[in-house]
Amino acid sequence: MAGEWYCKRTWTPAHREDFFRRLERSRTAYHKAQYVVIQAETLKKTKKREALLVALELLEMALTKWPKDVQTVRAQYAIAECYVGLGDLPRAVEAHRQVIATMRRHPNWIMPSPVEFAWLVATIPMPKFYKEALAAMDKFPRDYTASERYMTNASRALILSASGQKAKAGDFAQAALNEAGGKNAFGLQKSTYDKVQKTLRKLATGKPKKSKPMKAAHRKIKLQDKALSELAEMFASSKLVAYDPTPGAKLLDPSRLDFTVKSLRFVDDYLAKMRKQRLPEDGDDYCKLVLCCGAYVGEVILRNSKSKTYIGWTGRARCESTRRSPIPARPWAVQRSCGTATMD
Repeated sequence: MAGEWYCKRTWTPAHREDFFRRLERSRTAYHKAQYVVIQAETLKKTKKREALLVALELLEMALTKWPKDVQTVRAQYAIAECYVGLGDLPRAVEAHRQVIATMRRHPNWIMPSPVEFAWLVATIPMPKFYKEALAAMDKFPRDYTASERYMTNASRALILSASGQKAKAGDFAQAALNEAGGKNAFGLQKSTYDKVQKTLRKLATGKPKKSKPMKAAHRKIKLQDKALSELAEMFASSKLVAYDPTPGAKLLDPSRLDFTVKSLRFVDDYLAKMRKQRLPEDGDDYCKLVLCCGAYVGEVILRNSKSKTYIGWTGRARCESTRRSPIPARPWAVQRSCGTATMD
């Protein structure tokens, strides 16, 4: 898709003219909206100021001109990322708040905004949004990758510390320090990362030795059945998300992905071919592949088992706290735990 007319990484007057000429020939408002958003996201990835400003212009146009056809939360999230790239953090915070508001209306539209919003609120800092940030992370937990867990725990530690809850802050600070993926989180600048790390070490060292552990095991475990089932359907049929398919979707035959145990052989063949492409492990394509493929494998197990359901990473941790022998850490492995099927 990189060579398509709607994926230009530069934006000269000639490129602009060519883009809008082709856009005008697009058949439906839906496709026009998607092309504009994809072009904006491509320019955003260059991280150049001029490109970011053009990306903002395109995204605002998509939301204004085709409000019923654009994937709203995707465009809003891209706007937030553009403001971060421009260094306009207050506007980035407001953009992330809009994403979260949209996610509350459409819970199956999943974006990383809750974590990134909390991170900005905690590091700027913006105390008036502390409670809102904690509530957003509770409502939409993001703990699939090491970088997400780092940002979640670090944000909670900073917010709780600023709110006077030093003991809890120390626990979350230690949890953040235990994650090795922190440096790759959210495109952090080295100075910001080093400053946060220094604060986290102080909080972790200064926590009371006899502090009581957080009693999270009694909280109701949040199930993830619907969201992961939809991800599995997206993996099995790339036509459902033609504008943003699973990486290597051309290698998949939807007719053979029928959620039977036998279909996992075709998933194995697909993964063997994708391994040869050596996608960067900290890239969006790698995370998307792992998440969608893992959801499909888990859905196969669920549909061929009895009385099983999904829980997330944090839910599994609470469940495992009641067991004496922990399950070995195997990322993205589908395992049984406390009578449920869990996917790390």
